[in-house]
Amino acid sequence: MAAVIRNTLLIFIALTFVACPKVTDTEVNGFPTKEFQAAERQIAALEQAHPHRKGKAEEVHILIYDREDGDLVQMQLSLRMVAWGIHFIKEDEDSEDLHDPLNPLNHMTLRQLRKLGPGLLVKVDDEEDGSHVLIWLS
Repeated sequence: MAAVIRNTLLIFIALTFVACPKVTDTEVNGFPTKEFQAAERQIAALEQAHPHRKGKAEEVHILIYDREDGDLVQMQLSLRMVAWGIHFIKEDEDSEDLHDPLNPLNHMTLRQLRKLGPGLLVKVDDEEDGSHVLIWLS
């Protein structure tokens, strides 16, 4: 799981230099309840507006909180840029994780990402290390 999160973050870091994503990194004092509740409301509204994930997604949203660092990272990127990043990472022959046939990045194309439709992709609440992650499509 850590390798997938690491590779995902590498993709988005690389994309910040070639795209015009919305990225904010804020130091917070304590869990950012307000931001996570707002994101969960947005996800619920998307899922209500697109039952059974009908429709095509165009953007990915990421909300990450790391208790250890006190950082809250919020990102919003077009799926086209995400697909480009996945393609770029797949070409990295030094990454053993990407050669694992079970790695989901090996099976993602722009068309497949869009077909997933608007809604929640990933939710991680790791109370042990204080990491919280929300990734959704809109």
